[in-house]
Amino acid sequence: MPKLQPAARPLVARSEAPYVTIKVKPGWHYAPSRNAFVSVDSRAVCPSRGPLPWTKVEPTAASLASLAEETLSEAERELARYYVVVVPREVDLKRLLARVRKWPCVETAELPPGIGLP
Repeated sequence: MPKLQPAARPLVARSEAPYVTIKVKPGWHYAPSRNAFVSVDSRAVCPSRGPLPWTKVEPTAASLASLAEETLSEAERELARYYVVVVPREVDLKRLLARVRKWPCVETAELPPGIGLP
C-alpha cells in the first residue's frame, strides 16, 4: 500500500505560530478532554506537561477526529494519525522536534517546509 500523506497542510500560517507536524503510531490518538495522546492500552503522553510550553494540538483532518475509528476507511484511519503541535514563537523548533520524536506515541515528526522567495 502506498504511503499516504495529509491532503492539505494545516491552516496555520508560518508567520502566525510555529508548529511541528506529527504522525502518531497505530493505536494512538489525541484526546482533547485529557490534553494527551492516548494509546489503546491507556498509556498517555501529555504535551502540556514537562519543560516545553505547549499551546495546542490540532488534528490535520479535523473532520475525522470526532468519528469512531471503526467507522473510518483504511485511508481515513491513516490520515487521522496526523496532528499539528502549535507552540509559542520563542520555542526552538529544532530542539522541539528532537524531543517530540522521542515520545512513545510518535512515528514521525517533521518541521514545516521553509517557504520563501529565492
